Amino acid sequence: MRLIREVGARAVFDSNGIPAIEVEIVADGGIRVAESAPRGSTTGEFEAYVLEDATALPTLAAVAPALTSVLDLVRPALIGRDVCDQRAVDTALREVDGGAYFRRIGGNVAVATSMAVAQAGALASGRALYRHLAESGSGPGPVRLPVPMFNIADGAVGSNTVYTEFLLLPTATEPAVALDQGVRVRAALAARLTGKGHRCSDSTQGGWSVDLGGCEATMELIVAAAEDCGLVGGQDFHLGLDLSGAEFATPAGYAFPWLEEPLSAADLTRRYLDWVDRYPLTFLEDAFEPADEAAWHGLRARLVNRAAVVGDDLFASDAERIDRGVRAGLADGALIKPNQVGTVTQALDALDAGARHGITTVVSQRSGETASAFITHLAVAGGATWLKAGGPARMDRIAKFNELLRIAEEFTPADGSHG
Repeated sequence: MRLIREVGARAVFDSNGIPAIEVEIVADGGIRVAESAPRGSTTGEFEAYVLEDATALPTLAAVAPALTSVLDLVRPALIGRDVCDQRAVDTALREVDGGAYFRRIGGNVAVATSMAVAQAGALASGRALYRHLAESGSGPGPVRLPVPMFNIADGAVGSNTVYTEFLLLPTATEPAVALDQGVRVRAALAARLTGKGHRCSDSTQGGWSVDLGGCEATMELIVAAAEDCGLVGGQDFHLGLDLSGAEFATPAGYAFPWLEEPLSAADLTRRYLDWVDRYPLTFLEDAFEPADEAAWHGLRARLVNRAAVVGDDLFASDAERIDRGVRAGLADGALIKPNQVGTVTQALDALDAGARHGITTVVSQRSGETASAFITHLAVAGGATWLKAGGPARMDRIAKFNELLRIAEEFTPADGSHG
């Protein structure tokens, strides 16, 4: 048993230059580790609360409420606890908060603390982080190497595809092979863009920031870029879309900027089905807002064995929401983001729920990331199908993929299958 001796915190910046909370754990044996909280570009209705003062100046002062939370609430609850007992620590965080979505201590505080404890626990146990996490879960099954999924392009701010992520899904299960494909397709896409007179700039998530007028034109260009690399759609790769449906739901219908006028859920479903027919599109994330359950059910029913209907805002990385939603036939895939639900064990429980139902599970980055490769270890520990860590560029994204290469070196057949 190694006990937590100190809990501290500081203000840092995330990959978007936005203030974030970093929590430091000191434990017996000279263990000292720190983790900071990532954050999304938007916060879903069912997502853990970010405790901050966004109007504060200087900018790092925005983290002041979170720092106070660590010192006044979290620190007293964790001092003297076993750093290797992740579930007990995470339970203590939920108990000291006492409510839903971590509105008292802050979801950003909870996730940074939980991840830091997990890192410290792995050091104390002498195990790789993913193996320590696997033993901290409630039984997601054997560890497994996920397949890398790439944000190959993101809709530029002000474009018709703002908030839309265009995803490349390699069929290769070896991480090194899949990563090579992602790097080559990204370069080929840049050549295609510049050849058409478009300026190429990195998106915040490591893909290319694009403004091509709509989803069809962008998917067609990505397919062409992949073909330039000798890859065949539907055989060597598939496409995916994160549509952020909740951002565009209006009383008049779904007012996506790439539409001339808002569409009803039924008309939008027909549009999605047409895309699946025309492109190697097998992954549709957040196609509708969470409350539109009839639309989710209808799309999933029509795409069984053709494309995964994946919930992000729909499930908010919550095991109970995943269980209810899959039983109701709303989706057959779920994104898992630790900061969305608040603690490491809750994220592992969400992965466990996905495994029980046999659905596609995706451990995912956030828009505002850190240099940590924690989510890579979480994906391996929880047997995730995919690791969605951004595009194959920017070190905050590449760090996650590089860590997957390192983990792959020590895998044995007994560890479980790839992807």
